[in-house]
Amino acid sequence: MDNKKTDCTQIYNKIGLRIRDARTAKRLTQDDLGFNVGVSGQYISLIELGKTNIGSIELLINLMNTLEISPNELFCDYVKTAD
Repeated sequence: MDNKKTDCTQIYNKIGLRIRDARTAKRLTQDDLGFNVGVSGQYISLIELGKTNIGSIELLINLMNTLEISPNELFCDYVKTAD
């Protein structure tokens, strides 16, 4: 069971880093991004640090749309693609 929790922590960390990279590439602050997607800048910080999960599909979609990143870019290490 601990391995599964560790795996989730690693996933949250990698996804958080990808969100941070996309945010900084668009020159947005955490507060700017949070405002655009309806959460606080502090919550964006927690997501980027892998300290919390994204919480809802709606927030995930809003983040991807605002940052103009695809699901494939965000989850490329975790989702198998059809050959």
